[in-house]
Amino acid sequence: MIGLALLGCTGRGDAVDTTVLTRLSLDLRGIRPSAEELEAWSDDPDAIVDDWMVGDRFEERLVDRFARVLLSRAENYPARDIVVPEGTLAWPFERAIGDEAARLMARVAADDLPWTEVVTADWTMIDGTLAARYPTDHVGAGWSRAHYTDGRPAAGVLSTNGLYQRYRSTPSNKMRKPANQVSRIFVCADFLRLTVPFDAEVDLGDEDEVADAIRNDPGCATCHDVLDPIAAYLWGHSFDIGDTYAMLDAATYHPERERLWRRETGLPPAWYGQSGESLEDLGHQIAQDPRFVPCAVQQAVEQLLPEELEDVDALEAHAADFADDGLRYRALVRSIVTAPAYGTDRRWMDPDLLESQLEALTGYVWTDASGQPLLHAERHGLLTLAGGLDGETVTAPADQPSATVLLVQDRLATAAADHAVTHPERLFHLDPTQPATRSEVRRELARLRGVIHGVLDPHDPDVDELLGVYDQALATADDPAAAWTVVLAVMFRDPAFVTY
Repeated sequence: MIGLALLGCTGRGDAVDTTVLTRLSLDLRGIRPSAEELEAWSDDPDAIVDDWMVGDRFEERLVDRFARVLLSRAENYPARDIVVPEGTLAWPFERAIGDEAARLMARVAADDLPWTEVVTADWTMIDGTLAARYPTDHVGAGWSRAHYTDGRPAAGVLSTNGLYQRYRSTPSNKMRKPANQVSRIFVCADFLRLTVPFDAEVDLGDEDEVADAIRNDPGCATCHDVLDPIAAYLWGHSFDIGDTYAMLDAATYHPERERLWRRETGLPPAWYGQSGESLEDLGHQIAQDPRFVPCAVQQAVEQLLPEELEDVDALEAHAADFADDGLRYRALVRSIVTAPAYGTDRRWMDPDLLESQLEALTGYVWTDASGQPLLHAERHGLLTLAGGLDGETVTAPADQPSATVLLVQDRLATAAADHAVTHPERLFHLDPTQPATRSEVRRELARLRGVIHGVLDPHDPDVDELLGVYDQALATADDPAAAWTVVLAVMFRDPAFVTY
């Protein structure tokens, strides 16, 4: 249950602190609550969570979160330069590759399926961009459930092309890179974070010497005796990543390669000592691993709470709520956002969230000449400057402001404000291009303060400060549109907007 104290209620008729309700809306839907939602929340506060965990916005918010777990929104997909016809845009294909696995996970959550589906499902998520290049039964242009038609095993994310195109393995790596990511993503066990002593005298440029060390050096064998059997499950997804990179090869599952482990490492498939035969076996082994549920809980907590949760009892309580509802992901989210820890401390807004709420309020999306959103890719340099992650060199979003974050936010706020005034039908209740009385301006500012900052108090002193900003801008430019643009830009840069 959502406690009234947690949501900041001080009683009907009093000013209400809507901070937590705004956070709920942003976390669950990626948009701010409407003034009507803010005013009506106390009629049934617990229903809010369930209502906001239904629909496309909830699923899209989950896609952003799972892409962060997968670190899949990278820009290292060389296939795009070969398979994208000349004269067409590469970035939609690149984005789609990175989102396949994340969208599968989000659809499992949004459809209230057992979380084990993420590693056992016989379907994936495909859009028209991928369907033109992947062997699937997808129909249409948008994202929808589809099945690969090349006979690959049913193993959810483990059977997606996107996972292996993101974590490509070189011939010498022998599928260890994707194997480690499978372990990291689903049981939170990252081999790269282990401290393992090994013989520093080993010549890493000598393949034979390295191969001998992997099998016989105790330090090396500690990892490889576990990692290599996981990698042995994945050889059906192996493909050439050299200069002759062939998208057809990368897009198709290869059952004839499943036994390449015999030649490459000699270690048969196994998941942490539990032997198996196929990729489908691996999915079921992961789903039954006692670390599978705690890992999903830990990842969800990290996404939804501003600080690391070290309370073991609280983590176990979230896991119990998750398990009691049949491992439905919405139960896990509900457990976290209705707990007391959720109501503490404000968080810095990541670029995905900043973009989604500005688009919802104003209709504006910051794009380049090709139409690619500037906060979706690092090739323009703005994603990480804005505090986002590129999945490779930056793997965690900024949790505090920096000079570059503030500069990007300033530019984005100004552009969104200008768009909102030019296209006023979405945000305004008056015509911002026409003169208005001071009382009309103040009334509109009070309303916008509720819509943009979630503050419903009509006597809020910040409304008068904003009115002063409007007056100064109007006196300088002698143009109502310019004055409203300045006011909105200030509001979009306010800590009440860029933190939550």
